[in-house]
Formats: sequence, structure tokens, C-alpha cells
Amino acid sequence: MDSEAAEAAAEKAAAYRFLTQLQEKTLSELGEYGDAERESIALLRQKLDPAFLERVLESFHPDHRDHMRDELTKSFSGGTEPFTPYENPFWQTILGDISTDLEAVIAKLSLPRPHRIWFGSLPSRRVNALALKHRLVPGRFVLFESHFFVFALLFTKAVAYALPFKETAEGGLTFSTAEEDVERHIRGDGRAIQRFSEALLAYVLDGTPVKAPSYIQEWQPSKAATEFREALEYFVMGHEYGHVLAGHLEIAHGSGALMSFSEEADELVASHQQEFEADWMGLMLTFHALKDRTDLTLVYTGVELFFTIVELVYRAVAKLSAAEESDRPYTHDAHPPPEVRLERLAEAVRYLVPNNAERILAFPVGVRHATTLLWEAAEARLDQAVSEGAQLAPIWR
Repeated sequence: MDSEAAEAAAEKAAAYRFLTQLQEKTLSELGEYGDAERESIALLRQKLDPAFLERVLESFHPDHRDHMRDELTKSFSGGTEPFTPYENPFWQTILGDISTDLEAVIAKLSLPRPHRIWFGSLPSRRVNALALKHRLVPGRFVLFESHFFVFALLFTKAVAYALPFKETAEGGLTFSTAEEDVERHIRGDGRAIQRFSEALLAYVLDGTPVKAPSYIQEWQPSKAATEFREALEYFVMGHEYGHVLAGHLEIAHGSGALMSFSEEADELVASHQQEFEADWMGLMLTFHALKDRTDLTLVYTGVELFFTIVELVYRAVAKLSAAEESDRPYTHDAHPPPEVRLERLAEAVRYLVPNNAERILAFPVGVRHATTLLWEAAEARLDQAVSEGAQLAPIWR
């Protein structure tokens, strides 16, 4: 092994040790919830159920399914290994694919990338991702909430059910986002409300969206859900890339509650301006990565959905915290308000695609109306569950 390869191996080993220790500590502090997480991942890594794999693959873009099938089969057969023992092989494969696409964009745009990025997951209660560094480990870490990808999958599928599809004269499909059409469809169909409520209640009452019933979605809404979900996932990772590329972690020192176990670890607690910068970079990377296979109106709608759905999860948790008269009502992190971030992102859209910006920005209006209606229905079901004795899951306390 030459010196360069030896150095790379040593860096990977150091990153592996740090992330494994962080995951072990976090899971241990979560008690029974952490034990259940360990057991779930262990079962996933023991064997692959082919029928389950095919159900999972239904949620991916058709162009990606063969690749995902090969990669996941290799992961479970020992051909590849997730980065640490606590990584879900499914999510690790998705992270690898998204990062490969974003790295290609970064190279094409000749953007400087000063650090290698290590990816992983952590039960962080953030419905998001976070960036951190360890002063003795080369590179930077981007860690996704452990259930982020299930969250993205179930909620985008529910939102897709809220959209009225129709066949075009050419035999293709389109859907209306006119508010009156969306409302009529939601009231008459019922699946969007049912699936959205199941996902939300499972997340806040059971602590994981995995507890929501699984189902295979029809191909029309599934196609829209896939495009929304991919845009959402790419944006979140692109946002964290943005923090790294902009050097925001260079001035992070000993911050963040998750880092209390190590004096050498620094979690980024960004200023509002840094969040706006990372949002701008995340949107630019996402547009470049997806523009050749997805209409940018759908891409931007997926980005908006991230902010909308996360806010609804936090709203549900805060509602339950208040109902239980908690001494520490749940509040999410110090990011700027979603509406302010979306105003800045609208400015970015007008800068990045000036000739098409207004069409892109007008498209999500009906989807916003849909999520408002879905929240109203889910809130009523949440109130009913609380009246029957349901309580906030321990993970959120």
C-alpha cells in the first residue's frame, strides 16, 4: 500500500471510530427506543427479503431501480458494507447515490471542496440532517436523522395522493394544482388524508414513521411522489454540502448538544445568514443534479415540501407537548422561520432560472393548499388520539 492509500485508510478508520462511538452513545441514551433501533438494523443486515426489496424499489425513479437493486443486493450479500454497524443499508445506498450526483455537479461547476465528507445517520429528532466536524478526524460529517428517508417516502406519497391526475391527449399524465380541484379531490378520495394521518401519528406517537402501515402506491401518484421525494432528499443533502463548501464549520467550536460527549467534536449551530447561504447552495446543486430528468417545477415543489412537512411534524409535537403540560415544550432548532427561508429561495429561483422562475414558483401553490387540508384532517385525528390517552413518543421529549 502506497503512502496516499495508507493515509486514506487511516482517515476512514478514524471517521469510522468517531461515528460508531457517537451512534453507540446516542442509541444507549435512548433506552428501549435505542434497543429497538439496534435490533431493527441488525435484522435488516442479516438477510434481504426479495419481495420487500421490490416493494421498496417501487418508490424509486425507474431509471434508478436496477442500480439500487444491484447495490442493495450487494450490501446484504456482503459485497459492500455500510459505513458503521449502525447504518441502515438501504439509506446508506441512497446517501451514496445522491452524494455521487452532487459531487459530479460540484466538479462540473469547478466549486472548491476543501474537505472530504463522511455520511451517516443518527436518531437526532431533527427530521433533517446536521453537519459537524471532529478536530482530530480529517473531513466533515453529514448525518441524517435515522428515519429521514422513511419520513420523506411516506409523506411525499401521501401528498401525491392529494393531487387529481388525468390523462393527456398524448397518452401521458398530468395533474391539477388548482386549489378547488385539489380540495374536491381530497374530500372525495380519502387516501391522502388517511395516509398522511397514519404517517404523522406514527411519527409523533410511536416515535418512528416506520410504524405507519406500508402500501404500494399506484403508478400515477407514485411517479409524482418519487420526483417530490428525490428533490427533497437532494436539497437536504445539498444544503449540508453548502455549509461545508461555504466554510461554516471552520468557525464552529464545541457547539451543539449532540457533541457533549467529545471535547473535540463541533456541531454546526449556524446563523440565519449561514442557513440562507446553505439553502441557496442546496437549491443550486439540486437544480443542476435533477434538471435533465425532472421538470424544475416538480423539483422546486419537492424542496418546498421539505419545509412544509417538517413544520407540520414540529407543530404536531408541540401540540402534544402542550397537551401533556411538559416542563420543556418541544421547540425545534434555531433555523430561520420556514416562510422566511422560502422567500429567500424564491429569490434564488429568480436568479438561477430567470426565464422560467414565475412558472416554477406558481406551481407549488396548490400543493401548499393540499398540505393545509391534510394537516387539518390529521390534527383532528391527533386530538382524538390524545383524548383516548395517546402520548408523545419518548424520542421527542
